[in-house]
Amino acid sequence: MSIINKKSRLQLRRERIPLWSQLVILVTLITALLISFILIRDYRKNRDYLMEQHVSTSVRLLDLEMQNLEQYIRDLTSFCLLPLYDSQFTQALNSRTSFTPSQTKNIKELIQSGYYSRSDLDGYQIYFCNQDQTYGRVGASQHVMLLPSSSLSEEPGSIISASGKYYNAIEPSAEQNGFFSYYQTIIRIQDCSQQAVVKVDVDTSYARSLNSKHQNYGEFICIFNRDDALLYSGKPDIFSTANTLSAKTSVDASDDTSFLLTLNDTDYLGVLCTSIPYGLKMTAFLPLDNLHQEIRSLLYTNIFTGILLWCVVSALIYILLRLAMRPLAQLSRQMVKAGDGNFSPVTGIGGSLEITDLADSYNDMVRHIDRLIRRSYLSEINEKTSRLAALEAQLNPHFLYNTLQAIATEALVNDQPQIYQMITSLASNLRYSIQGGDLVYLKSEITYVKNYVFLQKIRLEDRLQVTFDMDESLLQTMIPKISIQILVENAIIHGIGPETDSITIVIETVRHDRWLCVSVSDDGCGISENQLQQMQAEFQNYLHPGNAGKIGLANLNSRLHLLYEEDATLEIQSQAGKGTSITMKVPVDAVRG
Repeated sequence: MSIINKKSRLQLRRERIPLWSQLVILVTLITALLISFILIRDYRKNRDYLMEQHVSTSVRLLDLEMQNLEQYIRDLTSFCLLPLYDSQFTQALNSRTSFTPSQTKNIKELIQSGYYSRSDLDGYQIYFCNQDQTYGRVGASQHVMLLPSSSLSEEPGSIISASGKYYNAIEPSAEQNGFFSYYQTIIRIQDCSQQAVVKVDVDTSYARSLNSKHQNYGEFICIFNRDDALLYSGKPDIFSTANTLSAKTSVDASDDTSFLLTLNDTDYLGVLCTSIPYGLKMTAFLPLDNLHQEIRSLLYTNIFTGILLWCVVSALIYILLRLAMRPLAQLSRQMVKAGDGNFSPVTGIGGSLEITDLADSYNDMVRHIDRLIRRSYLSEINEKTSRLAALEAQLNPHFLYNTLQAIATEALVNDQPQIYQMITSLASNLRYSIQGGDLVYLKSEITYVKNYVFLQKIRLEDRLQVTFDMDESLLQTMIPKISIQILVENAIIHGIGPETDSITIVIETVRHDRWLCVSVSDDGCGISENQLQQMQAEFQNYLHPGNAGKIGLANLNSRLHLLYEEDATLEIQSQAGKGTSITMKVPVDAVRG
């Protein structure tokens, strides 16, 4: 029935999920949800931030570019007014009569030199109001000539009223490669009357340089004049008439720096900057798909980072939980050993405070159980010792010792020295064995061993050789009684076998740190692997009641643990066919004479 119950418990244990697995699954799911929430929140935040950052960057860039464009127009204004510094031109400007050939030549030279002084002009014209004449260089013409008056006097920018707020105008260029046409009115200071209008046609070189700074992510710029007429577009093909009107309406209706616009079924984000002095409007258009593509790229990066972070966190959680559960597993294994009779405390378990407290409680429990078992074991030993003492009392050891002494005297009288020495050695060992106490001097134990070896050599003759290598400074050290003799006896019993007729035993005593090491080595037949494992198992179960009545090494090992607890050891090294070495280590300072 117990076997069936045990199998049922094992089967139930297999079906249960370990605690660390449950914790790993729970924590990884929570981590995945948390990381997903963080990714969604960061995606929205990054999307809004990227939009705001793009608008802010575009506003700053457009503001700087508008300032440069205003400076560019001011330079054009200075260029248009430059002829006034020529006295002949001023005279011609104020003349009410027709220009003389000299004045005409001077005007043409000024226009020609002014045209070549700049590299961004497609045309340069001056309309003289008093003369109703226009001189200039336009189109593919290589020379300055007198143009039809209607070519400039009837254009929108040339009819600027002198009494108006502005004395200049910026209109769309009629040239295919033109940026805009700039009109500058020259007035008389005294009565502010209009004397002339200067027109310069500017090519798109400057506008292209502005647009080149906005080509990231498919962005382009558009520039409108004060009347919302399109002066320049970075993508001319995208602006049909309807689209141009739509763009004009959006730019004109926009009070904010940014707005949304659909052109050719494509959504754009527009950023606007306005020039107060000239009324120009510069707008940067960015396709929303390109911006969203960057946002999606950022999202993919965040997802990859989130997955990588989740994997790292999951791995760390797995490792940490396994490390946290390892002390519990170690404690569980130790409990199983305790159930088999091994009540050694668990050490170095580590872990959290709760696990450490649990391990300390377990150690206190097994120590208490160990003390109870020791007490019971010692009671059993004492009982057997009492029985042995009673038996010894019945045998009257003093009577036996005196009888052996009488026999020895008789052997000496009859000239039998060997028999005398044998009986004397036996009597000495008998007296030594019946003396009380668990500890004796090393010197007394060596004398006992020598008597024992002498008696064994009588039986084995030259087949037994024993060598003593003693440290004289250790002879007054206390060791367990009849301990070395057990080691020598074990060497003789296990050393001489069918394959060996003789044996050499070396008895050595040395000190290592605070331990006295007594080694008994032989060159006999050795101990087989199975026997050695059985002896080691008996050593592990030194408190088992079955070992209490045994003699030999198991008994000696039990005595060492009873006398010194964990501070004494008995170590066996053996190899079949080559010999055995047994070392007994006891503390030197535990008990000294």
